[in-house]
Amino acid sequence: MAEKVDVLIVGAGFAGLSAAIYSARFNLKTLIVGDVWGGLITTTHIVENYPGYKSLSGLELMEKFKEHVGHYNIPYEPDFVETVKKKGEGKFIAKTMEGKEIEAKAVIIATGTKRKKLNVPGEE
Repeated sequence: MAEKVDVLIVGAGFAGLSAAIYSARFNLKTLIVGDVWGGLITTTHIVENYPGYKSLSGLELMEKFKEHVGHYNIPYEPDFVETVKKKGEGKFIAKTMEGKEIEAKAVIIATGTKRKKLNVPGEE
């Protein structure tokens, strides 16, 4: 049987966590599913363009996000969403790599980005 939520957030980076916070503030049952908590920003050495902070590491900034998400008790599942299919008006079914099925009224895809590869020797 599928887990039922109001909003499924696919991705656990800045955009996904921001969406989850707003969703939870409106008392919507929200679930975050993502393969990497924090996304790409966690690998950033220094962030100097985020409002409210002059300078901090990406990891520090994501810890602040984690605290904020924790305040709303939003569940996070470390998994990868393989498929999302619309099953009528206001009903989506998502399936994860772990075989979990999630039914949601809305799905927000916030899968982020990856750094572009230069394909030069020694890059890896």
